[in-house]
Amino acid sequence: MDPIPDHEIPKLTTNLKKGSESAWRIFHDHYSHRIAAFIHQHTNDQDAIPDILQETLCRIVRHIRKFPTENHLWCWLTRLARSAATDHYRKRQRHDQALHRLFENHTPTPSIPNIEPHLTALSKTSRILIEEKYFHGYTVKEIAKLHSSTPKKIAHALDAARKTLKQLISS
Repeated sequence: MDPIPDHEIPKLTTNLKKGSESAWRIFHDHYSHRIAAFIHQHTNDQDAIPDILQETLCRIVRHIRKFPTENHLWCWLTRLARSAATDHYRKRQRHDQALHRLFENHTPTPSIPNIEPHLTALSKTSRILIEEKYFHGYTVKEIAKLHSSTPKKIAHALDAARKTLKQLISS
């Protein structure tokens, strides 16, 4: 598809900011494949491309502003895509590190067990805290703020949740 002429970019980006459905369709038609191709060039993980693209599009929706030219818009889009890709891999790394920390004192097994059934056996509060800390990568302070609590109470609740989860896994 042909690029959008520079003189139409300010109008398009203004309409995107206003939430115009037709502007978003035009944007999607012109840019989603280009952004996906850009992401593809910067990652070896084909399975991650849809997730990174989705995160990039979400960031575009949240932060779109008026741009004077197609070049300015494209530079901004690629910066968002690179940032989304970096965040995706950081989150994956935190997830892997969290699993490692969670099981570092566990008796070695040929592979890390599927913890999903064990997570569902936890209380709702414990499960949410474990997921926020180890799967979403939130800090104790961030979790405390989310739950209108103190970091000390959250740290204590996380400690109890980890102990319970380890007991469930060990049994």
